[in-house]
Amino acid sequence: MIVLVFTPNSIRWLISPGRNEEVLEILVIANAYSNRKNPLILIQYKETTDTLRYKKERKLSLVQVITFNSNRKKLTIASTFTIIVILLGANTVTCHVPLYQVIYYSS
Repeated sequence: MIVLVFTPNSIRWLISPGRNEEVLEILVIANAYSNRKNPLILIQYKETTDTLRYKKERKLSLVQVITFNSNRKKLTIASTFTIIVILLGANTVTCHVPLYQVIYYSS
């Protein structure tokens, strides 16, 4: 939780309340400290603001969002990845390996 204080905010999250100067600073850093007037930075900024404006104007319901093909693909990938990680035993390893080491090395 402490790490979250030091991580930068998302560009989209910063644009929503109108913190545009911070967005431009983050884009400058992300593009290897280039100039603020760099066309690449301005294009990225414009694309992000246009996308957010478009999404606000549409105001889709949850059912409508899920019915879009691209969103279904993203949801399928995310849920499939989670299931595969669980089935491969990643949770078991992270939970029981430290316990095994304590039992094994204490005897």
